[in-house]
Amino acid sequence: MPDAVWVLNALYEHERGPTEVSYDEYHQARLADGSTQPHIVRDLDLDAVSIATGGGLGRARHPGPGWRRLRWTELARRTGDPIVPDRLMPSYRCFPSAK
Repeated sequence: MPDAVWVLNALYEHERGPTEVSYDEYHQARLADGSTQPHIVRDLDLDAVSIATGGGLGRARHPGPGWRRLRWTELARRTGDPIVPDRLMPSYRCFPSAK
């Protein structure tokens, strides 16, 4: 859909650059040391049954100090992948080279 406008989800990476630590691992460490509170909905601990992506529930928000916005165009330049490949909708499939 070349004439369409896409609003793409925000991506964030740590200011130190790409690392072997995922946001979920970072979040789990913060839960363990008590520097952040768990996400509880009714009696369900979402942190125990899901993976934290840094976006939170509902509207995406900045994950906190030490993290910066990573633009889809910047990730595409790094990986050599197109921002949105032909015949695909924007999704996690857009950057098969990203680890």
